[in-house]
This record gives sequence, structure tokens and C-alpha cells, in this order.
Amino acid sequence: MKVKNGYIVEGDILLTDSDLNKKNNVIRLNVAETEHYRTNKLIYFGLGNVGTRTIYVSIENLSGNYITAIDAALARYNALQLKIRFVRMQSGGNIVIANGILPTNVLGSSGFPDGNGNPAGRIELNAGSIGANFNIGWMTSIIAHELGHCIGFRHTDYFNRSASCGYDPNPDEGQGSEGAILIPGTPSGADTDSWMLACIGTGTDRPFTTNDILALNYLYGCGYEGTRVVNGVCETGTKKYVGAVRQGNTYRCTYVYTFSDGSMSMYYYEYNNTGCPVDPV
Repeated sequence: MKVKNGYIVEGDILLTDSDLNKKNNVIRLNVAETEHYRTNKLIYFGLGNVGTRTIYVSIENLSGNYITAIDAALARYNALQLKIRFVRMQSGGNIVIANGILPTNVLGSSGFPDGNGNPAGRIELNAGSIGANFNIGWMTSIIAHELGHCIGFRHTDYFNRSASCGYDPNPDEGQGSEGAILIPGTPSGADTDSWMLACIGTGTDRPFTTNDILALNYLYGCGYEGTRVVNGVCETGTKKYVGAVRQGNTYRCTYVYTFSDGSMSMYYYEYNNTGCPVDPV
């Protein structure tokens, strides 16, 4: 559907004119189940993918009930203690949630992360059609859904929208240039309550399911040194010192973390004046 800034595809994804003019590196993956899916682009956390990132959210031209639902949606994510933390601010957020001019049958729209690892910068809600009196849980789910796109999630039923939208003459959204990459560990059966299903019934509240939480933790769980998502679960690794170098009166101790799947973290270093648990060279 043509809108002011570009086109809305898949029901709620805004592709701007500049998006359509970009040459993308396409990752294609043939899949045929109803697992959870992500795009090619995710949020960037810096070298080693260690640490957390605060994403600031501001609101533009929306009334009180919308603000209540926005705060509830941010709280749903923050309760999972992910590497991403959402904080609402007065203006100038990394993501602006605004009253937008959208086609009548579109409740909201957003985009995917950009090529630099930043979230999509804008969510528009069709406040003119929705009105101000609605079920808060329903609106919370809509906003959480659009935030999911902003950080790189595709529709859970992207390949067959009929699962949540009913009859659709073109039910397969296709992988497109953004990609639809299976998130390991999510189930092969239909997740009929996922927050990332393409369509939502009026008044329906969709808090995160167990499978949703698994998918979120796989991509954005474990935000601290020595932790990693293994088989969908945040695991604290075993710290192991692997090297030591004496530099005058100071010791540089090198260590890693090992995990239950046999993987190993990047190298970390600490400096002290008393030596390392392994012999220095």
C-alpha cells in the first residue's frame, strides 16, 4: 500500500523509498514450518557482542491510553532482562512512536533495523481509526509487536499469513531482501499465541509465550561478560585462565569462558600486581 513515506508491505512493515533504492545482500533460507524468524539485520552491541544497549523511546501526538500501553510494552521486554533495555524519554528517542496517517485497515507500522545495527526509528499507530478507548492489553501487544520488527523479528507466520489473518489470496510474505532466518530452538509446530503473528484480533492480548521468550533470549539474551545463550537458555560459562604476561610489576592475565556446548568466549584481560593463576611468560 502506498503511503506518504514509501510503501507498507506485509500488513505493517514500512519500506521507505530509500530502503527500496538500496542494494541488499540477501540471505535466503528455505523453511516450511512455523518457527520464529529474524531478518538479516540485528541490533549491534559493539565488538564481541558483549554488554547491553539502551534504546530510548519517545512519544509523539498520542493520548493517555496509548502512553499507558507503550509503557506496558516496554516493561514486557525489560522484564526479560535482555541485552536490550527500553527507556522512555520525553523527545528525540531512538524510536519515536507517533500518531500516523495510515490506511484504515492498518493498525500500526514500523520497519527493520538499519545496516548499522540501529533499530528502526519510527512506529506509527493509526490512532484516528483506533480511537482512544481500547483494551490496554491489546494495544500493548500491538506496540510490542511493532517493537519486535524494529529489533529484527519477522512475522512468526510470514510464510502463511492465513494462520493468523484468515483467508488471504497471497498468504506467503516471502523472504524478500530482508531475509527470514530461522531462530534455532523454536518449535516446528504452530505457535498460535506468538506476539509476532501477522494479525491480531480486536481486544486480543498476546504477552510473550514460552517460545517467544526463547526466541528473544536467543537473539538478545545474556548481556553480561561470561554469559551466552546455549540451546535457547542463558548460561554462565566456566572462567578459565589461559595466559599470563609479566609487564614490569604488573601482570596481564588472559582468560576465557567455556560453555556446555563446547564453545568458548572471546579473550578477556585483567591486570593486577599479584600475579595470575597461571605461570607468566
